[in-house]
Amino acid sequence: MSLGCYEVGERTVYSKSLASHIASRTKQCPRWLFHNDVWDTFANIQKHTLGQVSLDALYRDRAQQIRDQHDYLILNYSGGPDSHNVLMSFLNNGIPLDEIYVQRSESVESKLYTPNTDIKGAENLLSEWDYSIKPKLDWVAKNHPNTKINIHDVYKNVTPSKFYNQDTFTTSGAFTGAFELVRQSSYSSSIAEQADKGKSVADIWGIDKPIIHFNSNQMYLSFTDTCVDVANRLQNKDHYSVELFYWSPKFPRLVFEQAYVILQFFKKSLSSNIHLRDFIDNCDKLNRGELLRRLYTKLLYTTWDYSFQAEKPMRVNDMGRSRDLYFIQSTDPWLASFKDQWQHHFDSWNVKQTYCETPWYKVGEL
Repeated sequence: MSLGCYEVGERTVYSKSLASHIASRTKQCPRWLFHNDVWDTFANIQKHTLGQVSLDALYRDRAQQIRDQHDYLILNYSGGPDSHNVLMSFLNNGIPLDEIYVQRSESVESKLYTPNTDIKGAENLLSEWDYSIKPKLDWVAKNHPNTKINIHDVYKNVTPSKFYNQDTFTTSGAFTGAFELVRQSSYSSSIAEQADKGKSVADIWGIDKPIIHFNSNQMYLSFTDTCVDVANRLQNKDHYSVELFYWSPKFPRLVFEQAYVILQFFKKSLSSNIHLRDFIDNCDKLNRGELLRRLYTKLLYTTWDYSFQAEKPMRVNDMGRSRDLYFIQSTDPWLASFKDQWQHHFDSWNVKQTYCETPWYKVGEL
């Protein structure tokens, strides 16, 4: 499967939640397998070819590859730099994109914040809709009318049977709050509509910037399941595939080339006695993550317009879980039942390992 799989003892499963349940019972740690042989082969055999093609050219080639391999393309769009770069890699190069799928739970989110650009912290993440996401969608609607814009409110006309079922807690991806669990379980209705016609559907995700590591004067990259599991929607669906735009085993050069660009930046900064790496290493974890995210955006994307963007939620209390108030404060009996089930399953994930990571793959030397 394109999103990898988990091994827990002798069992192989495709859901992080299910793997965690099994691990809780068997006292075994899940092992995540994510095309390790593909990345290892590139690192050992093709790494010397890096630096010969621009990232924008590779983004174009990756977009064309997905277009050539599928009949109907859906981009899961958050409005952030990663998914926006995917969007523009199609549109700027005249490569048709059939649909942009956006989850905007107006019925819940509109009650939780007042749009503003004054607060840049993660607690104001919802303001990205007003100052970043919606303006971009309006631009697409005007300039690329053949691309369908599908804004889906997962709570509109919701019923208990649609909201959750016996599989909800075992087919989801990463550890997550009640609201995010439901959000991760929703997807575009076009998938079934097109697949039922026999058309191949690509569910495209802008996952993710390279995860970089240093060891002495060596730089490596790796992959974590907490990023990939966000794209875990459907399993065993005919004529359907998840396409990770950047982390695809079909196009391993792309993520290595991104890491190579980052490596060259660090080389230059160190040779100029800027010692940015030391500065980053000495930051506290939260600040370091935000610093790197913004740095990598500048290095990797020429398509980002630097419109409003809040910090990413890094802690349980960040904006992050405010939408779960919809469940916590609701007096609706079936929502209360869902909350109790969610809490039971969340508590049952009795494993210390909150994320799984691949081996490190060498990119080069500083």
